[in-house]
Amino acid sequence: MASADLRYLRARLVMTPAAGCAFVQAFTPTIDRAPTVENGASVTIAPGGTPITFATPYHTLPLVQATALGSAVLIATVDETTTTGFTAHVFNAAGSDVGGTINWQATGS
Repeated sequence: MASADLRYLRARLVMTPAAGCAFVQAFTPTIDRAPTVENGASVTIAPGGTPITFATPYHTLPLVQATALGSAVLIATVDETTTTGFTAHVFNAAGSDVGGTINWQATGS
């Protein structure tokens, strides 16, 4: 989290009171940024998993998707996701962590 000094800010408070009068005692506008997308193509993953670090840390946990590449049946998984990176694994059809090559994409803010 960070704060910003702004000259002008247009903010809106939307509320739907259940019945009768409503009273607002405090209002703190929050600024959000556009989602950031980072990806990797043809990344080699070692058996047992490989940690991947984002170029720029996210403020909140990003959504990370991974796809295994190859002609055999392989399954890519994402583990231990943080705002700074994640660990990728590649499993074969028998469930063994065999490593391989993946494409990945992280989306968040």
